Amino acid sequence: LQDIMRPLRGVSLSNTITAVHIAEAIRWPVTMAVLSILLVFCVVLLVGVARHSRCALITFSVFGLFAVIISWLLASIYLTASVAIGDLCNNPNAFVEHESPSSLQTDILEYYTTCETRRSNPFSVVVRKGTSAIDAVFYSLSAVSKLSKQLYPPAQLHPQLDVLTTEVNLAMKLISGLAALLDCPPIHREYMHALHAICDLGLFGLTFMLAASVGAGFFFTVLVWLDSHTWIYIRKKRDYLQVDEQDPFLPPTAASQAIAARTLRNQGSFTTTYYSHYEHHFPPPPYPAPRPVATYDPDHPHHYTLHEHGMR
Repeated sequence: LQDIMRPLRGVSLSNTITAVHIAEAIRWPVTMAVLSILLVFCVVLLVGVARHSRCALITFSVFGLFAVIISWLLASIYLTASVAIGDLCNNPNAFVEHESPSSLQTDILEYYTTCETRRSNPFSVVVRKGTSAIDAVFYSLSAVSKLSKQLYPPAQLHPQLDVLTTEVNLAMKLISGLAALLDCPPIHREYMHALHAICDLGLFGLTFMLAASVGAGFFFTVLVWLDSHTWIYIRKKRDYLQVDEQDPFLPPTAASQAIAARTLRNQGSFTTTYYSHYEHHFPPPPYPAPRPVATYDPDHPHHYTLHEHGMR
């Protein structure tokens, strides 16, 4: 067993599997959160278009830039991962050989990655030696048991001898099962399943996410461009001007009557004050004296009578 475990020391995929599980546990909620944020941006745009809201459109034009940056950043990440996985799937055996520990021999690695029939199991010699040793122990135990039965009574031999026989039989079963486990078909089958999951399903998923990110990038780029050329043509809402909406054909309200009476009162006081000031500084001119008017008396044709003719 030490000869088998020595070259395999350091070969472990537990760290890689743990890292993949952690990355997937982080990727899924982060992707859903990013897509939800992009959906919220689209809802803001729809609200702005439906209500002709200048504020909503300006908000989308600002946050839409972040959406464009996030979309193209995700596209670059997915593109990098797709290229890396594509290189891995192009020649996976070379990648595994490069990443394998130095203690692992090349013939052992090639035996399990290729599983060619012309290659022999590198552990066959060790398994054969182990099988031969167990067979020798079994034959030796058989000879010792026969001899001991002749020299010792059965009561003193059966507990210890039975335990030894059981352990030897168990070792023979384990060594035969170890030979089957060290054969290349089961390990190569698991290796091909891992390559199928990475190169087929994983690469397809990355390609789909890459296409979705690129589409989202172009989509938000066009939306931001259209939005930035749309909100500038939407006028800002004017402030509400309070006007008198009194119908001229209806009787005025109490408030209108009070305002009108106050206005007339102010105008009357102004007129009285003005005239009193004018009369104080500028007294009116006196009326002209009545002028005598000559009248003709028919009884005395040569006499004229003067009468005062006043003015009204």
